[in-house]
Amino acid sequence: MEKSRMAGSLRGIVASRRYRLLPILLAVCAAAILMVCTSWSARAQSGDEGSGDTNKVVATVGDHKITEAEVDDQIRPEIAGWRNRLYQLRRDAIQKIADDYIIDQAAKKAGMAPDKFMEKQLAGKSVKVTDKEAKDFYDSHKNRIPQPYDQIKAPLIAALQRRNDQEARQKVIARLREDNHVKMMIEPPRLKIATKGYPA
Repeated sequence: MEKSRMAGSLRGIVASRRYRLLPILLAVCAAAILMVCTSWSARAQSGDEGSGDTNKVVATVGDHKITEAEVDDQIRPEIAGWRNRLYQLRRDAIQKIADDYIIDQAAKKAGMAPDKFMEKQLAGKSVKVTDKEAKDFYDSHKNRIPQPYDQIKAPLIAALQRRNDQEARQKVIARLREDNHVKMMIEPPRLKIATKGYPA
């Protein structure tokens, strides 16, 4: 249990500031948010936040009618947040699909399996973490690490090494992206500003 807490603490510290590792829960977050955003996404493609009829009655309280426009106005900030998150998830997914494709194509050209191709590309490119680097990192963050250095030395070095490996991988992929002219065409959601009633 203590080792588990220690490992979790180290992952959080190494991921802070510029020591960020890739999110490992992207798929879970995407599934949850996409379930909420699917209908709004389809409407956003046409530039319409509602069903097309903002006076559509969606509920009644006795004789009082609640329209879709009222509902949309009530939750507009949340909708904007979901759209921004959905946009980022789509960007991440597109980038992952594109990266997998260019790696696969480069591996085929080299007559290798994708994993072996990346191993070859990464050979000697990831900087090995030294004891001194790990100790320096510990000293600069020890106010957030309750355990003595000797107890966390091994997992700390492993976490820092994973960071270095990921940075090296991203450099290789960035070069492959440039060689293959990857172009992102998805557009971010735009904020609509009401202009009705104001001078042009």
